[in-house]
Parts: sequence; structure tokens; C-alpha cells
Amino acid sequence: MDYRSFGRTALSVSEIGFGCSRLSGSVNYKSDKEVLSILLQAFDRGVTFYDTADMYAQGRSERLLGDAFRNKRDAVIIATKAGYHLSTAGRVVAKLKPLLRPLVRWTRRARTRVQPVQPTWGAQNFSSDYIRRAIDGSLRRLKTDYLDIFQLHSPPPEIIETGEFISILLDKTIADALRSVVPLNRNKDYFFWTGESTGPAAASLWRKRISDVFTDAKIVNGHTHRFRDTFAVALLENGNSIETVSRLLGHTSIKITERHYNPWVKSRQVALDAAVQGANGWLLELQNAKKG
Repeated sequence: MDYRSFGRTALSVSEIGFGCSRLSGSVNYKSDKEVLSILLQAFDRGVTFYDTADMYAQGRSERLLGDAFRNKRDAVIIATKAGYHLSTAGRVVAKLKPLLRPLVRWTRRARTRVQPVQPTWGAQNFSSDYIRRAIDGSLRRLKTDYLDIFQLHSPPPEIIETGEFISILLDKTIADALRSVVPLNRNKDYFFWTGESTGPAAASLWRKRISDVFTDAKIVNGHTHRFRDTFAVALLENGNSIETVSRLLGHTSIKITERHYNPWVKSRQVALDAAVQGANGWLLELQNAKKG
């Protein structure tokens, strides 16, 4: 099994993950013992990434993962999600499934009629109170005191755009301070700056807002440029020009940006040069092979 970093996090996960939406939720489900055996077989073969949700099999998916890995918790990465709550029809189906399974196994025709009823999760709820309760429930079912990855379950665009979910896992004071870092009335050509004040004044206000975040979060000796540095470096590593980054940061001169971020520009250029040289070498080998 090969492993890689999960996105930009420090988490290392197996390249093949285990989707747990069908654990105990399928009409073909036989027993918890069989499911636990499958999970442990996957683990023995190197699978360390398991994706579930509080609504998968109405919580039983998380319970089974908790049973399987209660003594191996630090060896696996578990991702769960929340945001749906069970509809009335979904609760009825959940109660009927144990009774229907023996019948469904006898006829393919019945299976095609029962299975489409499954996704009756109902409405979504991304309020702070609901998500906190959902997280507590997931922790209890997974028999753990932490979640490696928590996701909002298929949130609509407006939930992401408003950023209200930030306050779910953060103290309201810290969440409000974070929101103030990027001005709501920012100029479309900038990011940390409205474009209306002078550059030094904007930088001073930005540093104050970041300092407020550190103070509220009780972070001692926090460096106010960490947020800007992460933002700038990510843009440069993704191929954006230093001119673009300079404008987004609100620098009055590109020389300021170059002084701080040229190492990342150079490292990207080195990588590009290496890629070009590699391509040229491959073409040369191909031409020589044809001549031969």
C-alpha cells in the first residue's frame, strides 16, 4: 500500500480508502461480525483511511468503526460528517430494515423496490447547536475523543459563502476576529486591503486584527505575518505570478513582495526547469531510438 498526505494537512493516509456508507445499511447486511471482519481485513492490507457520516446506516456505520478500531485508534484516520437529519420516512425505513432484509435476500425484484427508499435523510441543518450535538454523537459512537477530519455533509453554496460554520468549532469571539481579518468591503483587485486607505495604514489595521485573533485564542508571541505568508506562499506554489501576489497583498511595490517571497518563486522556477529538462531528455531519447 502506498501512502500520501491528505491535502495540505500533516495527516498521512493510504491511497486506497474505505467508504463506509454501506456498513450495516444495506439490505444485504448479514451480521456485525462479518462487517468487523471486513474492516480488519482492510486494515491488515494497509488501508488506514475510513470515511463515514453520522447518517450512514443511521449511526451504525460509526458504531462499527468504533468497535473495529477502539484498540487501534492512533493507527487509522477517520473522516466523518454531519448536516443531515433523518426524516420521518427515514426513521420508518430504519426500523423496517431488519424485518425486510430476510425477504429482500430472496428476491431481486424486492431489492430494487426497497433500495431506492434508502436516501430519505430529510432536511439539512448546519446550525452551531446541531453540528455540536452531531459531533458529540459521532465521538460517542466512534468511541474516541477526537476526530481526524470533520466535514459538512453536502452543504449548499450559501453555507460556505457566509462562513458561519467557522463559529461551530471556535469560540464566537475568535471566529468574529478571524472574519475581520479580510475586509468585507475589499477591492476586487486586492484581498487584505480595501484599496481605499494608504498601504501603511492598511497594514497597521491588518496587524491589529491578527493580534486580536492571537489574544482571543490565548496564543503567546504569535507572528502576525503567518496568515499572510501562508496565503502568499500557497498562491506562488500554485503558479500565480509574483505580480498577482503583490497586488493581492496590497504591497505598494513589487520589490517588497520579492524581498519576502522570492525563495518560493525561485523554488518553483527550479522545479519548472527540471520538468522542462526532463521532457527534453525524454524527447532526445525518443529521437535517438527512432534513428536507431
